[in-house]
Amino acid sequence: MKLSIVLALSLLTAQSQDPKGVIEGRVIRPGSREPISGVLITLTAPVPAGATANVPADVAARLAVDIAGLTELGMRAGAPQDQINNAIENTRRTALGISTPSVTATTDTSGRFSFRSLGPGRYTVRAELDGYFASPLNGNAPAAATRTFIVEDGKTKPSEDIPMVKGAVVSGRVRDPNGQPISGINVSVYRVTYNNGRKLWSVMNSKTTDDRGEYRIYWLPPGEYFVGVVPRTPNAIPNPQDFWARTFFPGTVEPGFATPIEIKDGNEVPGTDIDIKTMASVAFKISGVAVNNAARPNPVTGVVDRSIASFVLAPRNPGVLDGINPPTVANALPVNARANGEFELRNIRPGAYDLYLIAPVVTENVVTPSGAAPAVVSFGNPIAGAPPAVPVLRRQPIARVPLDVNRDIADLRIAINDGVPLTGEVQVNGTSGSAIKFESLRLNLRPLDSTPASFVTLNGSVAVDATGRFTAPSLPEARYAIQINGLPPQAFVADIRQGGSSVMDSGIVLDSAASPVEIVLDPGGVTIQGTVLNVDGKPAASVTVALVPPPSRRQNMLLYRNVTTNELGEFTMRGVAPGPYTMFAWESVLPGAWQNAEFLAKYEGHGRPISVSAGSTSEVQLNIKP
Repeated sequence: MKLSIVLALSLLTAQSQDPKGVIEGRVIRPGSREPISGVLITLTAPVPAGATANVPADVAARLAVDIAGLTELGMRAGAPQDQINNAIENTRRTALGISTPSVTATTDTSGRFSFRSLGPGRYTVRAELDGYFASPLNGNAPAAATRTFIVEDGKTKPSEDIPMVKGAVVSGRVRDPNGQPISGINVSVYRVTYNNGRKLWSVMNSKTTDDRGEYRIYWLPPGEYFVGVVPRTPNAIPNPQDFWARTFFPGTVEPGFATPIEIKDGNEVPGTDIDIKTMASVAFKISGVAVNNAARPNPVTGVVDRSIASFVLAPRNPGVLDGINPPTVANALPVNARANGEFELRNIRPGAYDLYLIAPVVTENVVTPSGAAPAVVSFGNPIAGAPPAVPVLRRQPIARVPLDVNRDIADLRIAINDGVPLTGEVQVNGTSGSAIKFESLRLNLRPLDSTPASFVTLNGSVAVDATGRFTAPSLPEARYAIQINGLPPQAFVADIRQGGSSVMDSGIVLDSAASPVEIVLDPGGVTIQGTVLNVDGKPAASVTVALVPPPSRRQNMLLYRNVTTNELGEFTMRGVAPGPYTMFAWESVLPGAWQNAEFLAKYEGHGRPISVSAGSTSEVQLNIKP
């Protein structure tokens, strides 16, 4: 063991004839500064000098693009700079085929670690221990804390503290509506997240109650959580639990009245008991006949099965627990009773819904004219040396029926058919359009109504050919926002038009009478540079900076920008569309929260108004909002 460490260290120091560099520090708990012993510390060496000297030009170009994209992605996600640097270093090693050694150590009883006799370069230190996390930032607490250390020739690196927080525990008991402990029921811990401006509760962890009705959910990073029980989905066999309501601590069926649990470093939060409630009103049934006209013959038997086994009942006004992809509702009728498309959905709570009928996925090869680019990209990533994949089209035939459920609904007659096509063209403003390669662009659609996102993402990204044209032959009828991937950093979406009108803010509409879509790009976006200062007037690193459009356009996700400041508190935003905005800077903020009107209302007075003009570069100084 000692020999292997010595050999690894000799490789680490091979870059210097007389290595004297030292990296040392402590792992501590942030509040009490209590040392943490037994932490595994991994030191990874820098990429050797000269490793990129003979790299082929195409590999170097791809690596530069990957690193730029990774940096932007990390900044947009609010990742700490050390995490971004670590990801870039790993990407560089992989692309260059470099396998550099790493050595490990374990912190002692005082939380200390030390690596000596190191050559100059940028090193990565990774600290990890089961049940501990890196200090939370922007709602993210990685399982390992990483730090970047720069060792200079002949200089000693000062000792540095690495804070890690201990995971917390939430425990309690679940009782049924009769006050009896209930075993085998799922208890979930939720945290707030944001998705394209919408506030959601996302499951952080779940456990099942034991024979005493007790649960214990452990190793939760510090933060604010909600705890709740969601009973099983009703199925064909009736069960008393069919009328149990989803219930949240301390005993409410409404998420808005649930009590948040504030979890701190290493807390034990016992007594989080939940008494399950029953539905406050009578549940209803929805029944009828649904026929899948898009069904294909079974390849073995030749039989065409047009019955429907699964449905989605999507709330028209979704709440925090109604996810981007609502759960399916099973046809309660047995298989032998739905030969003609009969269905019955039971125990449906009152409300306004869109009922979606889900038919089996249809997969077909894409047929294109000779020499033409395929309209739909192939699924999966290409494998080096493999023959080109045959482009495929995957369709999810569906039908949507709006329903107001306040009674039993019977005798519905619904037919499922293929979707509708999307066609259009990408155009470029000005004369410098050559900076934008149409064939590098990919379009992704996001439903703006209750359509489950999975029905759309199944089709994959829509490719743009070299002339700027695009088509997708079969999509669910819905209203969509368009996201354009593959744009150069300085370019932006200037407008999206349909039927001669701008729909950039409102979204395109796809139905049987839909007009082609025009997407207008501009290669000359504005650059905004600046610095963020903390409460002491010093540059603030790893701070989230968000650019927010005016209130009348905040439903348009294409207009938002966000980045993370570097070690010097500096930031750069590229590809900004000219116009008025407000800029905000937060010490820590949940990703995407600034796209939510309720959240942003609390900080409206703390933003800095800014107006950017075409062809300019704006310089901004911001003060942090803790």
